[in-house]
Amino acid sequence: MLQWSLYSNKAPQLGGGDKLYNRDFPWYDSDELGSLYKDANTRRQALFFLFFLDNVTFDIKQGKVRPQIRGDAPVWEYYSWVHDRGANGLENTHLQYVGLKPSELWKIMAEEPENLWNRIKDLNGVDQFLSEWKYWHLVRFIVGYERWKYRNVPNMKEIHTINYTIPQALRAFGFPTYFVHIEPAPNGVPNYEWVVSLPDYVTEKLKSEFGDKIIVGPANGFGLYLCKDGLLKDGVREVFGFSGGSVLYRKRDGTVDINYRLAPNFKFYLWNP
Repeated sequence: MLQWSLYSNKAPQLGGGDKLYNRDFPWYDSDELGSLYKDANTRRQALFFLFFLDNVTFDIKQGKVRPQIRGDAPVWEYYSWVHDRGANGLENTHLQYVGLKPSELWKIMAEEPENLWNRIKDLNGVDQFLSEWKYWHLVRFIVGYERWKYRNVPNMKEIHTINYTIPQALRAFGFPTYFVHIEPAPNGVPNYEWVVSLPDYVTEKLKSEFGDKIIVGPANGFGLYLCKDGLLKDGVREVFGFSGGSVLYRKRDGTVDINYRLAPNFKFYLWNP
């Protein structure tokens, strides 16, 4: 019921047509959805990944974003996430994604935080290309906001944003979301991250621009961990998608806790040479 309450209040039929939302996944209008996701299997996959029900979540009051020293704080935090993955072993993936090496991106972030996007928007990275889609900024904002917010929430760790708050917030704003696992993952980076579904017209342009240098997964899924060319150069040899949940276990004192790593309910290989 909570999931339905969060999702349904964005539907125009229920008065939510003016709310900020990914209108390129109109699950509430089958004809419009069919025009954006023409293949029936792709469409069903995306619907599944939107309505997948997690077995764990965090109860967080979101609030408003206050002005920060770092300019647009959520956008800065989004690129801080990209930089962290690049600086800890995925340098070539980082380069393919944003068109800069991690050290080059960090220099701009440190020197001109308020002008970050203007400094990098014309580079030939996958992220910049996706920014031509009007809802990609919303993806960046959501991811950056959740990474910014978690530092102020007691007992919360970065892995909780990866497992729960980021994918669940993306779904609440209309983005079908699942995880992509890379193997081997360099020390210092998580071995899985989120990907979101893109409408056909965005996917077709993405494939036309980058060809076999990227992977587009089921449900037209794409994210940082599907930059194939960069991953290869960084030593990754296996990529698979999955959807799953947390493993609950009982501690010796009788209390129930959760494992920090998700266990796939099912997985599908995207690249396994």
